[in-house]
Amino acid sequence: ERHLRKMETVFPKEELPVKKEGKNIRKIISVLSVLVLLLGSYCVYLLVQKAPQKSDKAAVAAVFTRDGSRTRAQLPDGTEVWLNGGSRLTYNPDMNNLDSRDVTLEGEAFFDVTRNAAKPFYIHTKKMDIRVLGTSFNVKAYTQDHTTEATLITGAVEVTLNDGLERNIKLIPNQKIVLQHPDSASERAQPKLVAGYKVESIRGGQLDNMIVETAWRDNYLVFDNDDFEDIALKMEHWYGIKVHLN
Repeated sequence: ERHLRKMETVFPKEELPVKKEGKNIRKIISVLSVLVLLLGSYCVYLLVQKAPQKSDKAAVAAVFTRDGSRTRAQLPDGTEVWLNGGSRLTYNPDMNNLDSRDVTLEGEAFFDVTRNAAKPFYIHTKKMDIRVLGTSFNVKAYTQDHTTEATLITGAVEVTLNDGLERNIKLIPNQKIVLQHPDSASERAQPKLVAGYKVESIRGGQLDNMIVETAWRDNYLVFDNDDFEDIALKMEHWYGIKVHLN
């Protein structure tokens, strides 16, 4: 209306591009104002619905280490976990209120699981799942390695392979299972595929009967009849470096 009054000082009324209709103009403006208000409210509603909702607890928590470092963590159920370099462990922080305690591992970790027969503990990796009630064991599941391993120190665990063949293997103390990874092309096509596996007894090292598979937890880097490529991978995780082989 202010703009129309300004235009009247320049143009004759009959030449105005917009005719001033008095009350009708005000009605139109009022209706448009209500429509704009409603549209704005609806936009705000959509933004609120799409915005991430805050909750008291996150659905997933994670502990991770970079290559060249190691760390120790305690899960909500009291289970203690040592993570080797280049590893990531994810879990539900509300696991104590769930029917089972599930964690997902990428890399290598040593577990000292708090016993709770009513709530079994599961470790999920790409190649296998491990079910345990209360025990201590080591799991090595680096994506770039040639093998995935689970080494049992105390208690008992049941390993399920994720290749769809429904194979369950039970380990007793001082045993380990070694899963062979397929070639790179097969791995890309079927990430959960297992080329083969073997169960064998673990061997103690020369230093104070050290267990080779868990020596890293005590800050020892141990090689025992390893291939040179496997040695290079261990050194990469241990020192946070990249080893190039010609």
